[in-house]
Amino acid sequence: MRAVLFILVLVFLSSCAIFRKTRTAEKGVEISGIYWASRNVGEIPGTFAENAESAGGHFSWEEAQEVCPEGWRLPTIEELSALKNTRVTWMRVNDVGGWAFGKGENQIFIPAVGFENPLTDTMDGKGESGFYWSNSPHGITVHYLFLARDMVTAEFRLLPQSRMSVRCVK
Repeated sequence: MRAVLFILVLVFLSSCAIFRKTRTAEKGVEISGIYWASRNVGEIPGTFAENAESAGGHFSWEEAQEVCPEGWRLPTIEELSALKNTRVTWMRVNDVGGWAFGKGENQIFIPAVGFENPLTDTMDGKGESGFYWSNSPHGITVHYLFLARDMVTAEFRLLPQSRMSVRCVK
């Protein structure tokens, strides 16, 4: 009985390691000299979402400081501004609206996954807008990348308690 239990535990642990490896394996896409992850951070910190159109997790700014997989980090406000200045196209991937940044093979899709509003405890903007943390605080607020069908800016700021998506860079 102990041998069977031991084997089951080993199988479980090895499957978790395989899952984590596939969800953290990411070479990135170079846009304007920065390597951008092709997927959001997953619901489990330290992993990437299953695919480019997945929302992944929503994190407060404090949590976002530590959710990127090893070797990745939050982008600066300058890096987000450089990204927004690349070619931007609104598109749908598997019925999820979002934006394509970059050109050709050096292109990423960032989905419109909204954000969790701490004041109303609701999910706002899902399917219409995207909110992505930077690592750049500004007084009591934090800069973020805001994406809507007709607007892309990195000049807005929100309270760090808001829960947004994270797209990592290296």
